[in-house]
Amino acid sequence: MRGHHRSSWFLVIIGILLAPFLAVHVQEMIFRHRAEQLLTDIRALMSHKANLREMQAEFNRWDPHGEPCSDQSCSLEGDSWSSGFVLYRVVNPEEVETDWHRLWIPPLFRTFGGRISHVGASFQTTYFGRLIMFEVDMETSPGSGVNDYHAKNVLSGAVVSGMWFCVHDDWQGLTLHPNYVIGGVYPNTWYPPWATSTYVAFGPHATAADIARLASFDLSCLTRLEPCHDQSELMPEAAAQHAKEEFQLARSRNDHVCGPEIVRLMARDAAYAGLVAVTAIHTEEHFDEDSVPIPTALMIHNFKPASDWENGGIRNLEFVDVNTGHSLSTLPAEVYTGNRLIILAQPEKHHGITVDRCGAMPLTPGNLEIVRHAIWENLLPTNP
Repeated sequence: MRGHHRSSWFLVIIGILLAPFLAVHVQEMIFRHRAEQLLTDIRALMSHKANLREMQAEFNRWDPHGEPCSDQSCSLEGDSWSSGFVLYRVVNPEEVETDWHRLWIPPLFRTFGGRISHVGASFQTTYFGRLIMFEVDMETSPGSGVNDYHAKNVLSGAVVSGMWFCVHDDWQGLTLHPNYVIGGVYPNTWYPPWATSTYVAFGPHATAADIARLASFDLSCLTRLEPCHDQSELMPEAAAQHAKEEFQLARSRNDHVCGPEIVRLMARDAAYAGLVAVTAIHTEEHFDEDSVPIPTALMIHNFKPASDWENGGIRNLEFVDVNTGHSLSTLPAEVYTGNRLIILAQPEKHHGITVDRCGAMPLTPGNLEIVRHAIWENLLPTNP
């Protein structure tokens, strides 16, 4: 009888010790299930080009007790140590530091075998249209910290729909498929350079079939005993296609052939497109380069009236290398004082207006036809 009591106490002690580990695993399973549901709902919104009211209704359904989504933006966020998804509201940074459960629960969660993962969805109304995103960040080793920009060993993936591309995107795969881009680093990224990440950006004309195929995640990564380390595990379809295409795209960027295909894309995606006259060329010193030539251009005829470079306006242009992002030390042959040419350009935060080599074209009937037709096609209405 005494031995029976001892074995019973032994089982009770083992149960108490194992309970936290079991609770953490159950918590991760619940979180994964909720994340998969959210992915299904967001992918459905992307596929049928949901309008603002549909997006608001879906996000509010996920957190009916939260503050309703605004017309401009809304975010749902959840962490593996907390199975719920809540609507994001801006808080005072001082409040975050005193948010006690965020300080002590994640370390305790790791202590009992959990890995911190973050899943989020958001929509945002911008000047260019309505974007909707789904993203995943997860630790690949304990304590790597998915919410810390300086963290290492983080596996990340994201899909965003409704994107209007710019001329810099045109060299990243749009010649192969004009309505979506697959990449290894998210544009204007918040990911650190050492994070393992994949993204897919869908344009407004992306098909439901492409969205269903590429906006897919293997969320079993959230619950595997052995963590996922590679993009091919988290986003297998996107990672496989990116690996297959990258060699061809790298060669195309390096050769920099300004054929009709790339010109059509640049005309579609350029913020500034028009007939200009080069009025002068001067040089400017750059902090990371030698002095570079900067042409001054007069807009004679703006092909995109919605842009802020109006007819008669004068702007400085900076020509850049698509491979390096550095300014060109030698201008294209068509760019000289007094010449008229077609310009396809993009505003840059720290560089003014930037132009790729293929964005300066001779003024010919053929080039005019390509540019005007591409712009006209892009004016067709989408996403009401």
